[in-house]
Amino acid sequence: MRFTGEVRIPDVDHPGVPATFLIEDDQGEVFLEGESLGRWSLFDVRAERLVSAAFSLQIGDEEITFIADEPVDFAYKGVEHMAEVWAGFKSMSIPRRTVAVKRSRRGTKPSRIADLRAAMLENLESAGGVVVSSTESVSPALPDSPEEQSVAGALSHYTLPDPVAEPDVVESDDTAVEPVSADPVDEPVMDVIKLDEAVVAADDTEPEAQAPLR
Repeated sequence: MRFTGEVRIPDVDHPGVPATFLIEDDQGEVFLEGESLGRWSLFDVRAERLVSAAFSLQIGDEEITFIADEPVDFAYKGVEHMAEVWAGFKSMSIPRRTVAVKRSRRGTKPSRIADLRAAMLENLESAGGVVVSSTESVSPALPDSPEEQSVAGALSHYTLPDPVAEPDVVESDDTAVEPVSADPVDEPVMDVIKLDEAVVAADDTEPEAQAPLR
């Protein structure tokens, strides 16, 4: 099965790149301008529909968003096929699972999602800035290996618009994704500290004299 669409990196504000998603038996492969982004066992891929034509593809600890040209077709054929493969895997005994995984991983190709991400960041940086989930500017290294250069070449014809000069204001929450704190306890602790300081400041202030009640 072959499905066309676009590939995006969830936390990188870069236009989607034309892509073809090929599904064969228990393997899936994504192509960008004829270059393979990786070929994986479907046992290692989790697909989930986000909204409309957007589908999340979780591949190990990496993730891409596939914007299908034919979302209904991809949902009922591609995603359903991946779900059936996973269901069949779960129904196997442990020994059979081991054999099935080894067999399905034969002929796979290393993931180059990280190379695509770096190429997108470089493209955005050259256009005058980059927005990622951490809301910090990123300066990726230039691609050195042939693999990185080929992925970067898939983006070479994308010319992003020049940034428009805007007043220095805090960016709205609608245009940036708020990062998840590595330590969710940090912010509440700061609030408690501020509250404690306020209480201490209040305790150090001498109370004003009050007129006696009549």
